Amino acid sequence: MVKHDEAEKLAIEKVNEYLQACGCEAPLDISRALMKLASVSGCMMVAATGQEDGIRRMKNTANFIEKSFTPAIN
Repeated sequence: MVKHDEAEKLAIEKVNEYLQACGCEAPLDISRALMKLASVSGCMMVAATGQEDGIRRMKNTANFIEKSFTPAIN
């Protein structure tokens, strides 16, 4: 497994490629595509780690975003 920083860099790169492939033209398009990506990621997390652990990880991520993340764009 690559190191944390490299994994984050790859994730950002691939998400940007995904958004371009989806043909997003407006912020609402981006939010819809990202919600689909989050949903699929959550299901894949549960498949990889089990329901309890996968759900815990997704909830922890949501809590982190709620408490710590300041968006660059409002």
